[in-house]
Amino acid sequence: MARALARCTASAPRSVWERASWPAWRWTAAVSSTARAAAQYCSHACSAVSRSSSLRSWLRSVRRFALRKTLRNIDLAAEFGAATYVLWGGREGAESDAAKDVRAALDRYREAIDTIAAYVKDRGYQLRLALEPKPNEPRGDIFLPTVGHALAFIAELEHGDIVGLNPETGHEQMANPNFAHGIAQALWARKLFHIDLNGQRGLKYDQDLVFGHGDLLNAFVLVDLLEHGAPGGGSAYQGPRHFDYKPLRVENEAGVWECGRRLNHPEGLS
Repeated sequence: MARALARCTASAPRSVWERASWPAWRWTAAVSSTARAAAQYCSHACSAVSRSSSLRSWLRSVRRFALRKTLRNIDLAAEFGAATYVLWGGREGAESDAAKDVRAALDRYREAIDTIAAYVKDRGYQLRLALEPKPNEPRGDIFLPTVGHALAFIAELEHGDIVGLNPETGHEQMANPNFAHGIAQALWARKLFHIDLNGQRGLKYDQDLVFGHGDLLNAFVLVDLLEHGAPGGGSAYQGPRHFDYKPLRVENEAGVWECGRRLNHPEGLS
């Protein structure tokens, strides 16, 4: 599995990662001998205790559980040689506007992210944290729904110097702002640490289409921004480009890997 991921590099389709169920020791041995991890993702969305919230839960025991889990994953990410650690707060939100004190939730999340960042610094890990915004799904409304919300949150952190963003095309376009403009602002703030590229057709569920499907013109402008610094020039994005999509149709697992291979080698497309 690790060797196949190394061949596909950052362009592995999402269904590949969902099949990666090896124990930690086996991943460590395989990855250390084949490839360096560009990024490691952390989500508490699948934990039953996090069904309402994790790092922002009103229950101290849940927050401590989520923090311990995250710090264990931080150690694993550093052992893999990851440069970026992505945090997606899929369970951090609410279904009712009156259900939670949003300001208290943000205070808890600030404490958690600062604790994680301080841990990274204390351990001497060459690792940066990247928050991944999303407006909704699986929660009715997720905290830090867009790039702008996340940038404002980072500005309030004690250790914000190592905390940035991992915007995703589909997540941002679910809320309908201009994705290329959001990425430009993240670059302007020097907070674009990682990026997930895929496609989305307007205000609906998270589709995870192939990059370019949906708003093709905006995708074209985004590529120009990332590669050339936009029409006026300027510094271009130097970080990893991760294609986070689901293949439209595959007959079996081999088809999933073929999809990733062709994305890395488009000259082989017919």
